[in-house]
Amino acid sequence: MMLANILKQRRTELGLTQSNVASQLHVRRQTVSNWETGKSYPDIPTLVAISKLYKLSLDYMLKGDERYMNQVKKDYQLINQKKDGKWLNRAMLILLGLTLLPVLFTPFATTAQESKFIGIWVMTFVLLLMPVSYLKLKSLYQGDVTDLFVPKSMGLGITINPNHPLGFLLWLVLELVLLGFYILTILTPA
Repeated sequence: MMLANILKQRRTELGLTQSNVASQLHVRRQTVSNWETGKSYPDIPTLVAISKLYKLSLDYMLKGDERYMNQVKKDYQLINQKKDGKWLNRAMLILLGLTLLPVLFTPFATTAQESKFIGIWVMTFVLLLMPVSYLKLKSLYQGDVTDLFVPKSMGLGITINPNHPLGFLLWLVLELVLLGFYILTILTPA
């Protein structure tokens, strides 16, 4: 039995109107109506409150409603994506700050050795920033594999789609080229 049918049936068994239920759950009557017609679903905390109000187990209410379970799965994916996004944003901000930090000291670099150190510092954090940028873009363009180049999420221009098979290869090649320059810079005497 679908969740919508269970909600409507149990409400009528208890002799409650949609308005009664809405006021007890602190939602609009139309929201209760949408749940009972299957147009929308209650979120998890509200579903727990409905379970208590209707004296029904969550297991009974959800078992067999594949659409609701798919919606819950999508909601959890969005929550996890937002958590990942916060972590990635912080990591990018820290790495970008560490990458740009030596710019403050560039005017004071008087020897070739100091200049080389600044270059190695910048390249180190650019190498670390690339995979984090890749992961951030991958989360922004979830599963979109149709276009190799996609509009930038911020600003003007285009970027390589990390979800496209060739896009992944291009990101990898760019990282390897940067790594090659990094190694070459380290091995070259100042």
